Amino acid sequence: MKKKQKNIKKILIRIILIVLFLAGAWLTKESLRTSSTADIEGENSIATIETLDIGNIKQQMMFRGVDSSNPVLLILHGGPGMPLIGYSRHVTEKLENHFVVVSWEQRGAGKLYDQDIPLETMNIEQFVVDTIEVIEYLKNRFGVSSVYVCGLSWGAIVGPMTASRRPDLVKAYIGVGQMTNVLESELLGYNMMLEKAEEAGNEEALKELKEIGTPPYKSLEDFMNSRKWLGEFGNKFDATMQGLVVSYLLGASEYTFFESLRVPGAIEFSLNHLFKEVFAVNLFETVPRLDVPVYLLMGKDDTIIFGSVAERYFNSLIAPKGKTLIWFEGGHYFNHQYKTEFQDALIDRVLAETTEIKNPDESNNSKHTKASSRLD
Repeated sequence: MKKKQKNIKKILIRIILIVLFLAGAWLTKESLRTSSTADIEGENSIATIETLDIGNIKQQMMFRGVDSSNPVLLILHGGPGMPLIGYSRHVTEKLENHFVVVSWEQRGAGKLYDQDIPLETMNIEQFVVDTIEVIEYLKNRFGVSSVYVCGLSWGAIVGPMTASRRPDLVKAYIGVGQMTNVLESELLGYNMMLEKAEEAGNEEALKELKEIGTPPYKSLEDFMNSRKWLGEFGNKFDATMQGLVVSYLLGASEYTFFESLRVPGAIEFSLNHLFKEVFAVNLFETVPRLDVPVYLLMGKDDTIIFGSVAERYFNSLIAPKGKTLIWFEGGHYFNHQYKTEFQDALIDRVLAETTEIKNPDESNNSKHTKASSRLD
């Protein structure tokens, strides 16, 4: 028996040594690897990751498209602080056939996160200024007069503010999970969580939610604790998004293992310095009008950004060049859960309808101005 135990111990030690050796070899190889994105076939294709100076700091963009002469689509990521380059290819593959898709990781986000970023620049105004600088760069690089701007959640704050200030730069604005009156939406979410907790008889949730209190939350810790219960009582796919992003990053050529280790710090840093300002956002007051074609894409089961608030904003929005509200199955991250339908909407609706517009004065009498449509 002792001999058998000794043999088992030797085998386990060998296995551990082999695993350690392989892990060491992989980490060494990974430390030497530079991030890259898969090539796209075609004489005029583009598939690169580049570092640029934007707003006096280094920021990265990924450019992907089968034809670099196609219209340019700038994606403003969520978060704030989300690692867009690491996962955008999973939801833009079809779009690359029709646009030059630009995935930009904003200041404080992604692989170039640096805790020494000047804290006074971590404000919404600076992000709008950065976005204008990025669009000006894209105009010059690709020889276009304007670009499509697609804002995802947090990016759907920066996007309309940019389009409002510089409509000449924006071909059309697409808001995905459109944030409008953040505090109102958070209050709806808080009350929903209380109601669901009471229905479920979840005393732990009730106790913690009541201790946290109603929004606006006093601290980032309270906000994150509320998100824990939103994952419990809200849309179930949305609750898996964090794990989905991790799986994307670990399998992405666009991120090395060591670059992916920066992501948690980037998100925490960005939230720490922006969450109070985000809670004060009210587009009903700050962006009541947009002089570009507007498309709002919303998940019918979004419990992070309530569609009822976004729909009320849509109805109140003055948009002389047309506005369209498209509903999708799913929640806040419907563009991941229903990525084919999401991409089809950008191709068959946004691109097709805005390409048809020859004269801005004609845009109000086309299907482009349809108040609402549903993808059921």
